[in-house]
Amino acid sequence: MVYDDIFSLVKNFDDVFIKNGLVKPDSLITYNPSYSANIYVALGGIDADICIDETLYDFKSTKNQSFMIKDSVQITAYYLFYLMDRIMSSTVQMQCHRIKKIALYKARFGQIEYFDVKNIPEKDLKHAISELNRMFKLGMPEQKIKDFKACSA
Repeated sequence: MVYDDIFSLVKNFDDVFIKNGLVKPDSLITYNPSYSANIYVALGGIDADICIDETLYDFKSTKNQSFMIKDSVQITAYYLFYLMDRIMSSTVQMQCHRIKKIALYKARFGQIEYFDVKNIPEKDLKHAISELNRMFKLGMPEQKIKDFKACSA
């Protein structure tokens, strides 16, 4: 049973990412991308699953195919902390990517749920980043947050 389950996960991945061309020979891929030490320490740990080109993915192996708000919040938080690292000019793995989409990949179903981050108003991003900065006491200057252009991230 475990073998069949793993085989199905691998087949789904191959069908969705390889055969559909989401991963190309020249794709920029960062496995298990990390965040800056400031963010890692403040949160007690954080890492995303994978960045492929301009998309940040969180892989889920759940048997529940329905929408889960906690998963959406998690991938959105990964994106916000990515932006915070950009504001702080942190040189971490994900900074070589220009994330334009976030996505949840439901591995058991071979299903990807995408969200184009340009649909998030910049003022809302800045407000969220400012609140996270305050909440986690990251010490980012408010002026850097105000001056940041999320659309160019």
